[in-house]
Amino acid sequence: MIKEKKRIYNAVFKVTMVLLTVFAIATVLSGCGGAPTEGIVYEIAVDRSHAAVVGYEGDAENIVIANEYRGIPVKRINAIGGDSVKSVAIPDSVTVIGEGAFSECPSLESIVIPDSVTKIGNNAFKYCYSLKNAVVGNGVREMGTAVFAFCEKLESVKIGSGVTVISDDTFAWCSALKGVTMSEDITRIGASAFFNCISLESFTIPKEVNSIGESAFEWCTGLKSVVIPQAMMIVGDLAFENCTGITDIYYEGSEDEWSELSGGVLLSLGDGVKVHFDHKAKK
Repeated sequence: MIKEKKRIYNAVFKVTMVLLTVFAIATVLSGCGGAPTEGIVYEIAVDRSHAAVVGYEGDAENIVIANEYRGIPVKRINAIGGDSVKSVAIPDSVTVIGEGAFSECPSLESIVIPDSVTKIGNNAFKYCYSLKNAVVGNGVREMGTAVFAFCEKLESVKIGSGVTVISDDTFAWCSALKGVTMSEDITRIGASAFFNCISLESFTIPKEVNSIGESAFEWCTGLKSVVIPQAMMIVGDLAFENCTGITDIYYEGSEDEWSELSGGVLLSLGDGVKVHFDHKAKK
C-alpha cells in the first residue's frame, strides 16, 4: 500500500513538473511575442541584405512575425493579410512597413509599431475596419498618406516623437476616433487629415504647427472646441467646414494676430463661435 502511494505520488510530481515547465516556457514566449507563426510568407532580397513579409496563408487570430528568416533579418513588412488576423506582433528587426501592408486585415483590432520602424507607407492600415487602438513608435520619421483611413472603429492613437507631419487623409473617415496623442514637434497637418472624425469633441493643435491643409477637420460634427497655436500661419480652405458643433476657439496669440489669420477659419464656421485670445494650453 505504501509503495503504491509512493508510486502515485511520484507520478503526480512528474506530471506537475512537466506542467510547470510548459507554463514557464509559455510565459517566456509570451513575454517576447511568442514563437513565430507558421504560414507567414517571407521573401529574401536579391542582395540578401534583408527579408520581407509578403503574405500570410494561415487562419490564426494572433500572429507573430519572426525577426529573421533563414538567418537573414526581417526588415520589411510589404503585405500581410487574412480575415482571421486580430493582432500582429512586429519584431524589433523591422524598419519599414510598406504601402498598404495591412490593408487586407479587416479583423485587426490593435497594433503596436516598435521603435525600430522608421517609415510607414501610404495606406498601410487603410480599411482595417476592426482596428480600435494603435501605437506608433518613437523611431517613425515618415508616415505616408491615409495610413489609418477608413478605420471605422479606431478610438485612440498614440504617435511617437519622431513624426513631425500628419499627412493628407491620415485619419479620414475614422468615425469613432476620440483622441490622438502626438508630439509637440508636429509642424503640419495635411489636407483632410481628420475628415469626418465625428467622435472628436475637442482638439489641441500642437504648438509648432504652422499650417493646416484643406478640409483638415471637415465634417467633424462632434467637435466643440479647438486650441490653435500662435505659430499657425496658414489655414486651408474648408478646414473646419461643417463643424457645426464648435462653440469655442482658444487661440494662443493676440487678437491682432488672429485678425490676420482668422479669415479662413471663420468662413468655415457658423455664427456664435467664441474666440478666446492669449490662451495658454495645458501642458
